[in-house]
Amino acid sequence: MTSRSNKKNLFKLFTISLVLGMLVCEGCDLNRSKTNSTSVQKDPDGNCVINTSGHPNAKGINMDVSYPCSWIEVQTADNDKPTLIKQVGIMPEGINANIGLTVMIIGLNDTLTSDKLDKLRDELYSKDKINVMEGTISKDTLEINGVKGGEIITRKILESGQILYNLNIQLYYENNMVHLIYMVGAPTETEAAEVFEQQKTIFEHLAKRTKFYRSVKS
Repeated sequence: MTSRSNKKNLFKLFTISLVLGMLVCEGCDLNRSKTNSTSVQKDPDGNCVINTSGHPNAKGINMDVSYPCSWIEVQTADNDKPTLIKQVGIMPEGINANIGLTVMIIGLNDTLTSDKLDKLRDELYSKDKINVMEGTISKDTLEINGVKGGEIITRKILESGQILYNLNIQLYYENNMVHLIYMVGAPTETEAAEVFEQQKTIFEHLAKRTKFYRSVKS
């Protein structure tokens, strides 16, 4: 019964986080005054870094998430969500699309042992299992910086008519789900699909640069 309860609760959190990610570009405001690329931390590739240390929504997790320094902070109605760390994005010149990243940390109600996590990853992310929700295009298990999780690509038509493609990276760390949502939104299917295909490799490279700082116990 405990394993079934874990799966049910995790699937609920998983679905909620995907839905929040799908809403990221509706009603957004790119706030240039919030980001100064000359003063922020950078990774070895020269990307800017979101560090979660001390963030009130970080659940005590200290991690780095990389993003291009040309991206700026995004203000949306979701900025006061207790799971949200930061949203950044860009509306590139010459491209009729929004590109962005949302970083979320969601606390899990149930403790996941290593065995339970492996079973849940197989259920949620295995390529040969049924799609977890409408709009799922592809999925796979992955591991980044020693932290296990999964990758899901989704497509959604928003109420505004905009087409949204998401690359969802979900990592399970210290009984939390870290959700990195890389998105492309555009007015038409052709524009959204083309830009997402162009950005997908960049998104995956950025995700692989994610770094967790583990506490050292005396």
